[in-house]
Amino acid sequence: MKCNRSKPQRALQHGPFCLRAALPAKGIHTSRSKKKDSFMIVTADQLQLTRHFRASRAKVFEAWTSLEMLKKWFAGDAGLDRVVALEADIRPGGTFRVTMNCSGGIHIACGTYQEITPIDRLSFTHQWETRERVETLVTLEFTDKDGGTELVLTQTGFSDPQEAKGHSVGWTNALDNLEQLISI
Repeated sequence: MKCNRSKPQRALQHGPFCLRAALPAKGIHTSRSKKKDSFMIVTADQLQLTRHFRASRAKVFEAWTSLEMLKKWFAGDAGLDRVVALEADIRPGGTFRVTMNCSGGIHIACGTYQEITPIDRLSFTHQWETRERVETLVTLEFTDKDGGTELVLTQTGFSDPQEAKGHSVGWTNALDNLEQLISI
């Protein structure tokens, strides 16, 4: 399974997971979420989100590596967006392709798994099947903290600061969905 380069889909205005908002485009953006244990840093070419989950590292890691769990939370805005198809060969060198229905539009993301270290680290490339294909690298680090798991999501390689900011909104929405799914 590879990213489909022959059939471009409608391009997203901003980042992953069917975004509905963009942040202002100036330098470095940092913010603390309304959620107590969430922090974000966005620069011109990367973003980093830190989120605490009230769940074990094994459970949080499984949510990223189980097809059934990914289907339940990976699309951005719960209730409005959904995963309609997901294919993944979750191993280093394996690929994924996820099709999301977002407000009536179909958006497809794809990539290749780079590193999988169970319950510690996961990294994969990410790009949209659009004319403006920019491949980024997403790295997830899972650590024990305060009786739960701290997840640090870093995405690098953006060519446009607005894309980094847009992806931060999408990942925030997706992580909100994940939190609802796995928190105890």
